Parts: sequence; structure tokens; C-alpha cells
Amino acid sequence: MTTSFDAPLFGVVSRLTSQKGLDLLLGALPYLVAEGAQIGVLGTGEATIELGFAEAQRAYEGAVGCVFAITNRSRISFRGARTSSS
Repeated sequence: MTTSFDAPLFGVVSRLTSQKGLDLLLGALPYLVAEGAQIGVLGTGEATIELGFAEAQRAYEGAVGCVFAITNRSRISFRGARTSSS
């Protein structure tokens, strides 16, 4: 994902399921990106939702970033860097 200090940034750290509304976010992605937004996603879940975000990452390179892995040992810092605890 390209860093842009002028763009609104939306972040999702969640189980990627339609129950959590991530299918709705996938539907809204083209509109959000067209308005200059950036979206970061961290999580795992339903294969169709993961595939949708992976395709969005390819289609909107620089505006959408995804990491499809999260464990109990994962930590996310407020600076956006992913680290693992020892």
C-alpha cells in the first residue's frame, strides 16, 4: 500500500466473514477508492471474502492492502507495522 497522508485510511482487523459485514465493505470498495480512500485489511475467514479482498488488492494497487494471517501471537502497532511477540 502506498503511504498517502492526505487520504482517509480505513483499517479492518477482523474475522473475514459476511456475518461481520465484510461483504458489504467489498461492495463499497470501488466507491471508497474512487474518492481517494485507502483500506488496510488484516484477518482470515471465508474463502470468498478473502478472495474478494485479494482481487481488490490487485485491482486497486496502492490503495488496498491485505494480510491474510492473524494468530494469538500477532500484534499490530499503531504505526502499522506487524510484529510477533517472543
